[in-house]
Amino acid sequence: MSRYATYGSLDDRIDQAGDVGFVGFNNRLRPDQLQAGMLADAQNIRMDRNGQAQVRRGVDLVNAPLSVGPNAMTIPFFILDATKTTNSTAVSSGELLLNFESAHTLAAGTTAQVKLSGLSGVVPTSADGRYTATVVDTDTIKLTDKTYTNAASGNVTVEIPTLDDTAVNNIYGSTDFSDPNNASSQYIVLGSNAKAVGIDIANGTTFDIGYPSSLTITQGVDMIQAFNKVFIFRAGNTALENDLKISTISAAALASNVVTVTTSASHNLSSGDKITISNLTGSDLDPTPNGSFTISGLGAADGSDTATKFRFALTGGDTTFTVTSNPIVATDFTKVSSGTYTQPVQISSTVTTSAGKMTVVAGSAHNLSTGDKVIVEDKAGSNLANGEEYIVTVVDSTNFTIFVQHANESNTPNVIFQQRVSVGLGFTHMPAPPFATYHQRRLVMPFQFSVDASSDSFTTRNIQDEIIASDILDTDTYDQVYAQYRFNAGTSDFVVGLHSFAEDRLLVFNRNSIHIVSNTTDLKTASTQVLTDEVGCVARKSIEQVGNQVIFLSDNGVYGTQFLDE
Repeated sequence: MSRYATYGSLDDRIDQAGDVGFVGFNNRLRPDQLQAGMLADAQNIRMDRNGQAQVRRGVDLVNAPLSVGPNAMTIPFFILDATKTTNSTAVSSGELLLNFESAHTLAAGTTAQVKLSGLSGVVPTSADGRYTATVVDTDTIKLTDKTYTNAASGNVTVEIPTLDDTAVNNIYGSTDFSDPNNASSQYIVLGSNAKAVGIDIANGTTFDIGYPSSLTITQGVDMIQAFNKVFIFRAGNTALENDLKISTISAAALASNVVTVTTSASHNLSSGDKITISNLTGSDLDPTPNGSFTISGLGAADGSDTATKFRFALTGGDTTFTVTSNPIVATDFTKVSSGTYTQPVQISSTVTTSAGKMTVVAGSAHNLSTGDKVIVEDKAGSNLANGEEYIVTVVDSTNFTIFVQHANESNTPNVIFQQRVSVGLGFTHMPAPPFATYHQRRLVMPFQFSVDASSDSFTTRNIQDEIIASDILDTDTYDQVYAQYRFNAGTSDFVVGLHSFAEDRLLVFNRNSIHIVSNTTDLKTASTQVLTDEVGCVARKSIEQVGNQVIFLSDNGVYGTQFLDE
């Protein structure tokens, strides 16, 4: 029998049904008298190679049906034939009645999606926009979404419904996520066109994760979790990152145009973070606290309980919101840095040492991150020695600390530290890759685009067979030349996929060849070698490791590279 379907070796391989260890059925003998591979009764069972019974693998149903938001797009069965204007509005039993000047074409007793404008004077306040209306009769519809106490002060325009192109209409990528602040958490993050959506695997709760303002995704993306962040890679466009923090809301209240939110556990948020709130429900959501906001401060109004409370601005009357249905707060995605990279500069500072800990006060912003390395360029009158290297812990924008083995001293000025400098052609920001993989505390990715001087601008390098690696534990710093590797330059070959393997080996799968990059801990000593130029990979997602083998799909079917112990 042919191994493949009709058209060729790249088509689906024919699955040969049958259990390799199955011998037969015998329901007359006792189970302990049956030989291996014999069955007395079987449901959802297969026989493995050694005749051992195994439960057939199934599919875990996480959320059914999978939805990225209620009413992402609703098309009513009945729509208006033209824009209508009311000649009067009224309130009856808390319902807002809209009386048209002429008859409409909506069927009585049905509901329809309508767009309303001119709702000034309505109490409680209602913004112009889309509403679900109930049809009363041939010239009247009503709103029942709130308990209204006052009708509109003027005419209300009811427009013909239109399709909302900003609603969710496609999912372009996904990844799993484990929250480092919660040891028992596990989520699936979906990247749609208008927003990301998180799914808590434990209980099926879904919640929104916002994108930067006015950003939509229109093409397939690659998503991974690395360095406790979720990345969305968009080929040729600025990648998105999210130091994703997820918390369950236990209380929320609006007072003096500020919402104070209380979380059930420490939220780990910071003032200025952009967040999205989902699933707050109840009859008192006017105005609604669901949506994207920027945190204006931590703690209550008096600054207390900063670990479990935060605040954001929202214009509206004082109210306490109902908290049901697992309301969630999650940080939004932001764009990674782009544009001209600020190269490392010397840091002139004043130092103080006490009990082996040196506090460094820089004369201006040091632009360091915790874990960065600095070198003593000029010890001045301090107890340091020129050329010594230290790992910094950042205190704030102008202060950091290091640990030293020198005598105590106080306020020694003019000490100069040098940040680590590029060993190649200078550092650059993340070069808008189509995908990346985590390897040896670095992100490794195709180097197809160069980063322009202006933000969010990239230029294609017209090179498809080169990769570049980030600095250790730094996804924003890429050392050109020494951190980039090119394979089969100038030939009909290009990078298809990457796979991190044991003993500091990175497998690079090209379309027509396979390569190995070794010793990436120190990029200056890293080396490359050709594993084979007789076979390549045709699909990045087909690369999988099984034991000491890495299998992948090639032109001639599934191949495997096997690594043996020396």
